[in-house]
Amino acid sequence: MLYTTKNYAKKKVAYKKSKAKNLNATEMYTMNEKAARWYKVSVKSSKKQSKLKILTVADQGGFKFTIYERGKKKPVKTVKTSAKHLEKTVKLPKKKGMYYVKVSKRTKKTNGYYEIKK
Repeated sequence: MLYTTKNYAKKKVAYKKSKAKNLNATEMYTMNEKAARWYKVSVKSSKKQSKLKILTVADQGGFKFTIYERGKKKPVKTVKTSAKHLEKTVKLPKKKGMYYVKVSKRTKKTNGYYEIKK
């Protein structure tokens, strides 16, 4: 008897806000994927300014990074990147608490990768 198994590479991403992963991420986005991805970051002090460093490389389209404060529906900031724009630094609010970052594609044909670091 011959058994075959398929090994699929599991991605370390969360597709729901409630299952958001910790922030430091380097991930690929392909044309077949449609769902947005969620990450979380904690701001521990209201005296220091926290920053996020975003690096993107896309063949077409771009990415949209939306930052939400815990318990709020209205976004704190929205950052859009294109294939031409590669690096961006975003300042988080000087307010202690948990923030969520939603990463989504700007077009259906967006294909590339992004990196988010605190």
